[in-house]
Amino acid sequence: VTQSSILITSLSSQPHRWEHSTQGGSVFMKKLGQFTLIIFNRVRIWAKSLDAPVTSITLRSMQNKWASYSTAGRLTFDTELLKFHDKLQDYVIVHELLHYHVPNHGKLWRSLMRAHLGSYETYEAELQDMAAKQKDL
Repeated sequence: VTQSSILITSLSSQPHRWEHSTQGGSVFMKKLGQFTLIIFNRVRIWAKSLDAPVTSITLRSMQNKWASYSTAGRLTFDTELLKFHDKLQDYVIVHELLHYHVPNHGKLWRSLMRAHLGSYETYEAELQDMAAKQKDL
């Protein structure tokens, strides 16, 4: 994560700011709930690994997708992400952060997904099944 702080926003709470220092690898965080702490750590690790900047993380209900990532480094997650298991959360995070380097889902993007997550298609299928079930409700 290249910024000195990351803004976390949620429709259900006030924005929280992650303040962190790179001294000694320590991370100092204020006012973080369980979700924000877990997601922050996952995003921080993956953003560093993938060399993708993250300036803010927003949690909100999304109708047609699980997440989005802007070229300005803004990550938005659907609130359903809270219910996902770790590997599925990683899939969503990596999927979005790779778009910093590769804007489409072509061969290069698929190769990078496979390099970082292995058989990512399993997670992709799991998300598609979940989306289909939500539409049936």
